[in-house]
Amino acid sequence: MLKKSLIFLLLLFQIDGIAKVDNNEELWKKLLKLDWEYVYSSTYKSDLEVPIFTKDVKALAGEEVELNGFLLPLNTEDGSLILSLYPMSSCFFCGGAGIESVVAVFPQKKEKYDLEKVTFKGTFKINRSSEGLIYQIEDAVILP
Repeated sequence: MLKKSLIFLLLLFQIDGIAKVDNNEELWKKLLKLDWEYVYSSTYKSDLEVPIFTKDVKALAGEEVELNGFLLPLNTEDGSLILSLYPMSSCFFCGGAGIESVVAVFPQKKEKYDLEKVTFKGTFKINRSSEGLIYQIEDAVILP
């Protein structure tokens, strides 16, 4: 009986780990599905590309999410971090990836972070302004 219980617990932990990976992949897939429209900006006196967010992405707004990716070594004025689906070594924009493949992360406290793959947990926001990244995670904490 003890052996069966141990096997069950091991399977449960493995399934939980797989579910987290799947959830991360599914979340990135949702973020990548994006259409664009052109809207005239009187400020810039030209047409600007504006994202059209899917229902799935709109439903994430205000929700707590866990997202893992690669930190990009960029200094930002507001202290945010840039989390990318793709590592910097892949030249994330060179390979055809767009703004939808990066998320601004606003950590609760400043820490030193590895540029390896990391996971943040926080509140997902959609940034509809013309400044900053279109996706944000606020009050973020890094997960082990």
